[in-house]
Amino acid sequence: MAGVLTGANTWSGRGHGGGCDRCLCPYRARPLGIDAFLVRPAEHPGYRATRLPLTGIAGTNLSEIRLDGVVVAPGARLGAHLSAADRSRRMLSATLDAMRPCLGAMGLGLARAALDRAEAEGLVDAA
Repeated sequence: MAGVLTGANTWSGRGHGGGCDRCLCPYRARPLGIDAFLVRPAEHPGYRATRLPLTGIAGTNLSEIRLDGVVVAPGARLGAHLSAADRSRRMLSATLDAMRPCLGAMGLGLARAALDRAEAEGLVDAA
């Protein structure tokens, strides 16, 4: 069964620069109703991703993704062979595991940017 994806996701990692993206979205009104779909921007009209301008964490490549009537084939749903519980658990665990170093780096980048700005404005001593 093909599906249509419509909506937006802000703070998505690397959504603006790749040849494909994994879109996590509520797909059906049911428990554990979040599914992941493989979307290739060049093949899916209605997919738009814009890099977010960020201070201190620009290296994270966070994006805003907008889906406007993106038609996905049945085979585009990742983990379709798994139960809903296994699919959700694996998908969320893999995402969190992959993002842990990035989240730590984001904290350091924000702290560095705040210190740099405070020093530039003379609010703290640079020594």
